Amino acid sequence: MNRSKWHARAALVAVLALSVTGLGAGCGLSDDAGETKEASADVVGEGTTVPADGGGGAVTTASSTPDDEASGSIDVSGVEVPRTVGYGGFEFTLDAVEPSTDELQGPGVALTLTVRNLINEIGELSPETIGIKDADGARLQAVAFDEPNNPDLGYSMTMPVEVAPNGKATRTAFVPVEGELKLADATLLIAEDQKLPAELPLSGEVPESAFPLPVTVPTDTVTLEGNYEFSLTLKSAELTEEDQRVRASEGTHLVVVQMRIEPKGPNAYFDDNTVRLVVDGTPYGAVHQDPSSLNIITGGADDLVEVYELPDDYKEVSMLGTSDNIFGTVPDQPFAITVPPLPS
Repeated sequence: MNRSKWHARAALVAVLALSVTGLGAGCGLSDDAGETKEASADVVGEGTTVPADGGGGAVTTASSTPDDEASGSIDVSGVEVPRTVGYGGFEFTLDAVEPSTDELQGPGVALTLTVRNLINEIGELSPETIGIKDADGARLQAVAFDEPNNPDLGYSMTMPVEVAPNGKATRTAFVPVEGELKLADATLLIAEDQKLPAELPLSGEVPESAFPLPVTVPTDTVTLEGNYEFSLTLKSAELTEEDQRVRASEGTHLVVVQMRIEPKGPNAYFDDNTVRLVVDGTPYGAVHQDPSSLNIITGGADDLVEVYELPDDYKEVSMLGTSDNIFGTVPDQPFAITVPPLPS
């Protein structure tokens, strides 16, 4: 078994996974909308075993009955479904796991998932974001989805599936497997390329996520200067793995800061470099700002969110509010912040 990289179909064209767009393939667009939920990278649920008396929640333990050439080397006994994990503004529920054989890819495992979009924007789901990590740490990547409306096509859908705002879609992803694989000892991986993965054990206890963690920031109102002066307040901050669609890169986590800005005149300029995260002496702008642009009426105020990537191996961290004015009448404003240590 190749244990160094995700497996991928040689001719597969790379696509952007979990991106927010109104375009895309349009395959599998769902209009099953529900209530808006806050995005989370936390594991949000798991299956439990049905009691002997038949009471309690219904849970399925996957069967290992051989049905094709794949089942001789792929053992799904002991896998507990359904169980659920959040990633990138989506909620992934693993409904079924079974050995399967694809005409082109050969033996593998079929993962049936219901994906709910927790954000009030169209989202896209690519098969490459779904995979398995075996007991030795090897990552095995899905290469395609099924086509629910035409089962005869097998696992042939390689383009992203659109998921309607607050809606859901159900797809089966095919993961090629070389050699033996015991799924009960493996984990489900949800991950974009080079992004921090979400991991869900396929049996046993599902650990609670430690995130988000509070970051201490000074909340006094300070004055900064762009084209005109404005007041800035850091309301709160947290260390986490994702914010809405923004997922941390591998080896980093996100510092998400809630701010409030109040212009003292028209055209107060504020962008993702106005307040920076200073990591080991180097200031970095935000990787995401929400809303992306501000149009604040003089005398009014507005809230915004700035998202920064913080390397896990940092030594010192602070923040800096910058005043962009050629006369230098208002100085830059340093902020002392305290970031909690990462969970072990």
